[in-house]
Formats: sequence, C-alpha cells, structure tokens
Amino acid sequence: MPDSESATASDGRSAAPGCFILGAILTVFGGLVILYITIFFVQKKAIAGFTGDSPAEIKVLNPSEAQIKSLNDKLFAIKAATSQSKTERILLSADDLNTLIATAEILKDFRGTTFIQSITDRGIETRMTQPMRKIPLTPGQRHLNAKFIFQPELRKRTIALRVIDIISDTGSIPEQFVKNYDTIGFFKIDPENPNIKPIIPKLSRVYVESGNVVIETGSPAPDQSPLPK
Repeated sequence: MPDSESATASDGRSAAPGCFILGAILTVFGGLVILYITIFFVQKKAIAGFTGDSPAEIKVLNPSEAQIKSLNDKLFAIKAATSQSKTERILLSADDLNTLIATAEILKDFRGTTFIQSITDRGIETRMTQPMRKIPLTPGQRHLNAKFIFQPELRKRTIALRVIDIISDTGSIPEQFVKNYDTIGFFKIDPENPNIKPIIPKLSRVYVESGNVVIETGSPAPDQSPLPK
C-alpha cells in the first residue's frame, strides 16, 4: 500500500496546486455569476424607476381638410423644388407633422404612440410611448412614457431625428441611457424608400427655427450628424 505522503499524487507531486487552480476557476465563474445577477437587478430596478407597466394614451390628430391640403401643398413644393433643382425654403409646423403621422401610410405605426407637442429652439418636443425590451425573469412588459426632444438632421442618404433628451413621466432617466438610445439611431427615414431616395440628394439643410422644421432645397450640404450613417 502507498504511504500517506505518496498518496498526494501518483507522480509524486502535490495535488494542492491543482486544487488551488480549480478553486480559482470556480471563484472567477462564481464571481461572474454574482456580477451578472447584480447588474440584472440594478438594471431591472433602474428601468422600473422610469417606466410604467402600461402604455400612456397618446393623442392622434384628426386633421381637417384644410390641414391636409396645407401639408400636401408643402410636400409638393419640396418635390417640385428638388426635381427642378430650385432653391426653396419650406416650413413644416407641429400641425403639419401631426397631420403627416395621421395620414401617411409609412407612419401608421406612430399613430397612438407619437404626438408632436411643439417645435422649439431645443428641437421637436414629442410625446411618445414605447415598449421596452422585456427583461428576462420579470413579469409583464414595461413602457417608456415620456417627452422626447429631437433635433432633425440631414444625413448623406436620409433625414434622421437625433435624440437630445428624454423626460420620463415617472422618475429620472440616466444620461447614459439617453446617449445609448441616440447612438442606436432608431428615428430615421428609410433611405431606400422610393419617395425619399431621389429627394435627399437635392436637400441642403434640415433644422428647427421659430416653431417650424425648415427644409431647404438646393446645393447639397455636408452631413449634419457626426453619428454613423
């Protein structure tokens, strides 16, 4: 029979280092599990602090014939100016944008979730409700009910709305959340949309001024946004 000293390992080496390494691996993986669980519950608690368990009711404009005609005249003016390479300056009000949401097929998913409250120097101030990605192991769906403030930007192939701020109905939204929301770039027109594709190269600027979104046609300007296109 082997004596007690030789029983530590068949090759005569101590088994202690192997046990130490195994213990270290288990400790690291155990630590990672604790870390991820902690992050999960922190995120869960943070998100619950500024979201609701149901979507807010968002107004949908019922535009008059005059509002629809006014919008269509402006959209036609943009199309005519770009097709003829003319320099024009077209103003879109909050009513125009709400009429567009209420009538344009491409924007049908925004009805009941998005309403333009006003256009200020800060940007397009918009009442929105959005479902959040469901967190695993949590019951129900959370909803972000908030005022979004957007700055319109002309990019190489599209018009985008850059998220400047999000003001929740409940709680305070972490700054990093707003930055991440903006970086993802949710809010932009599909550059392959056949109605938009030929127009974008003929626009020179898109910005807010005196309660309107201003669309200028003419010589194309450099991209307004530093973000990926």
